[in-house]
Amino acid sequence: MSLSLCMIVKDEENTLERCLESVKDIVDEMIIIDTGSTDGTIKIAKKYGAKIFFYKWDNSFANARNYSLSKASKDWILIMDADDELRGEDKNKVMKLINDENNKLNAYFGETLSYSGDSSDYNIYSNLNIRFIRNGKGYKFSGDIHEQIMPGSEDAKKQVFLGIADIKFYHYGYLNKTVNEKNKRKRNMNIIEKILKENPDDSFMLYNMGVEYSAKGEYSEALNYLKKAYKNFNPSLGFGAKLILKMISCNNVLQQFDECLTLIEEGLKYYPKCTDFEFYRANIFYIKNKYCSAIESAKKCISMGEPPILLREISGVATYRPYYLLGIICSNIGDYDESYKYYDEVLKLNPKFSDAIFRISEVMAIKNMRIDEIQEKLKSYFDNLDQETNLLLSQVFSLQNKFDIAYYYAKKAESFNEDLLKVYFYKGLYLFYLGNYKEALENLYKVNDGENN
Repeated sequence: MSLSLCMIVKDEENTLERCLESVKDIVDEMIIIDTGSTDGTIKIAKKYGAKIFFYKWDNSFANARNYSLSKASKDWILIMDADDELRGEDKNKVMKLINDENNKLNAYFGETLSYSGDSSDYNIYSNLNIRFIRNGKGYKFSGDIHEQIMPGSEDAKKQVFLGIADIKFYHYGYLNKTVNEKNKRKRNMNIIEKILKENPDDSFMLYNMGVEYSAKGEYSEALNYLKKAYKNFNPSLGFGAKLILKMISCNNVLQQFDECLTLIEEGLKYYPKCTDFEFYRANIFYIKNKYCSAIESAKKCISMGEPPILLREISGVATYRPYYLLGIICSNIGDYDESYKYYDEVLKLNPKFSDAIFRISEVMAIKNMRIDEIQEKLKSYFDNLDQETNLLLSQVFSLQNKFDIAYYYAKKAESFNEDLLKVYFYKGLYLFYLGNYKEALENLYKVNDGENN
């Protein structure tokens, strides 16, 4: 079977190449619908041999998405955005899905792992998005934003017409840098506001508006919308668990912990396998200094395991996150041996969890481990020491006032010849503390010169 990639884009020169590179060897055609790019997006699309069409933006993602479907000529359609990336090890799964002769379904979800915040190694949120559609079956998108798939006439009367494929996509569009550059919040909120004017009781759009306000840090206003969405709650709704979790999140930030605990009980009543609720409870017990209850709750998260795919929200709520919380609690009560074991487990599960690197290094210092032992232990978590990892290790040892070792790792980071301004800054800082003021200034001047260029 053949596969068309269908995308809608606008000013995506910073992300498009990564996306196309991830699927170039499994798709038979690339359909790119441009809605008004003024940067190098079109040039990149042409580099990959994409078929480019232009669409005048009308504030409807569904309309633009459906236009892209109309241009696809292959057996199956793969839906992606420019800030998506297919997980490399899942390419074979894609080919198996579209070539399976026993495959009776015409559309499939894939799991989207969305990075948020300032970097792609901490907050990872899970969502299900339509990714695969069999061409010519009449499937269309509906809704101006957060568009939903509608079955064609052949599938409209079927009880089950959508499947879930064990295929993962990384999404970088909600990293702070991208959101701010593209002003996504304003765009999204304008579209949602228009929909709510026409249908003020649309629970899904009320929820989406709450999510947008939460992302802006306006938690009280977010709760106003979320509570309206929750007014006539139906647990069978696909976003039901996420709605309650978002309400808990907002109340948690506002330190309304009793409300959080009430919502957690309600959430577990509706969705007893959603580990995220228990993880929130563990953290609230920790904040309230109820360490015994927090430990019990964190261990329960581990025993519950990862929630079913339909209920997933934050990655690691049954693995490295509760272990990290247990490490903090044990450290707080002075049990450094147990704390060390928990942090070690965190880093075996997720070596990119940099907070745990700092924590375990502190514990190792408290346990009077030799510096060379600490170095070897920290390096053991990484398959290779790239620039980012070397700079991380340099910061770890600078916090222990081991500026000679910190400088050693900064020098190693420099050899990668990437993001040199950051390297010069750290080298200058460590050289200053080592008393080499002349060379420290030379590095810091390079930072200043680079930032002014």
